[in-house]
Amino acid sequence: MKSRNAANLAARLDPNILPSGRCLNETAIWLASLVDFMNAIGLNCAMNDTQCEAIQGAMIEQNIFAVKQLDSFGRIPAGLLDMNNVWMGSWEECNAITRPHDDSYATQFCYVHLGSSFITNELINSGIISGQPSGDACGSPLLAQWSVCMPESCSDAEVASFFRQVGNFTGGLLESCDATCFPDSGPKKDAAFWIVSVYCILGAVAILFCGLIDYITDAERWKELRNKSWMKCLLAFSLYTNGAQILDQTKRPGQIQCLDCIRTFSMTWVICGHVMANFIYGENCFILNVNTSGMKCLLAFSLYTNGAQILDQTKRPGQIQCLDCIRTFSMTWVICGHVMANFINGDNILALMDSTNNFLNDALTNAFFSVDSFFFLGGVLIGYIFFRQMDKNPKQISSPIFWILYYLHRYLRLSPPYFLFIGVSAAIQNHLTRGPMQLAFMLNPEACKKYWWRNVLYINNLFDLENQVCNFFLI
Repeated sequence: MKSRNAANLAARLDPNILPSGRCLNETAIWLASLVDFMNAIGLNCAMNDTQCEAIQGAMIEQNIFAVKQLDSFGRIPAGLLDMNNVWMGSWEECNAITRPHDDSYATQFCYVHLGSSFITNELINSGIISGQPSGDACGSPLLAQWSVCMPESCSDAEVASFFRQVGNFTGGLLESCDATCFPDSGPKKDAAFWIVSVYCILGAVAILFCGLIDYITDAERWKELRNKSWMKCLLAFSLYTNGAQILDQTKRPGQIQCLDCIRTFSMTWVICGHVMANFIYGENCFILNVNTSGMKCLLAFSLYTNGAQILDQTKRPGQIQCLDCIRTFSMTWVICGHVMANFINGDNILALMDSTNNFLNDALTNAFFSVDSFFFLGGVLIGYIFFRQMDKNPKQISSPIFWILYYLHRYLRLSPPYFLFIGVSAAIQNHLTRGPMQLAFMLNPEACKKYWWRNVLYINNLFDLENQVCNFFLI
């Protein structure tokens, strides 16, 4: 329910700035509630005027949510000359706001990116950033990130438009370039979300189930475990050794017959030992035939076997051992580079830029070349396998069937994990809680939803990368 002040304020707000009717109304409610709260604070009640005090208390209680919403805004911090461009507010306070007697009113944490042509030109003239001085306030790579708390019904464009009008009061010193909001309720779960989620769940189940089957059917491992002390204790309950004695009904001299009842109940206990012994004792023990085509396809998902092969350090014939060193350094390089990328979101840009003056830091700040080393590894291995295959059968190089199968094999080998990450980036990334900090490497998933087919066809490098790719980790 809107107050009279809110109705009047909603009528005065420009619908071109807030085209959504609900966003306009809720913004007007918030602003009007701020006015009502200030009016309540300004009431000068006489001593012992309980009626005035009751009215004042009711007005404060009804409109305190608007003050909390404003209180959750970010403030201009210290260190502006050190390029502190992250003006953080309170994520928790913003998301916890409720309006009395109006359950539909909800708020969201947003970042408004502010630019200043004056500040940008000064940074260019000082040599801190590169470029030519201009009047484009939003052309700077160092836009200030100001956190605000706005109604959840407002879109990113409406929030940016609203504060663009507010920025007019600064005489053009600051300009609202765009906004990014993070509703606490999260986006709606669409069909793509459920498809990718089910795919991930089935994949996880397949990995665990096939790994368990692989672990159970490993006969060599059971032979090694047979002589372990703890295994002998466990196998003391085996039905193979105890079953005949338990089921034997022959009466022997000195036998206590009343113990037969206890023996019967004990049979359920020894089943555990019986199951374990079933896999271990004898050459004819129950071991699944893993050499069938079906079992080989099933065990291709086994974490037990695949993990052992990945971690295996055994040297094999034809293996290029010198590539292991390059692979190790490349993996370490990539990890260090991504860890350093988190500091891009820091509030001390000048200190971050000064860190590049240390020569040793170049190894971390230039981690982009680790991608090239991985490309080198992939090219060497593909070329090595290809030429070794051509050496055995040179005629294949002129066979169309060979090339069709060659590229089909490469496509099927690379695509499953690649498609999985594309699906996660397009359908699930929005549902992951990111909190109040924006991650510079988390690209807009909407672009991935629109242009995912280019990645699937491996033609994304033929198009402009801006706003047209999925998460750049996949490129």
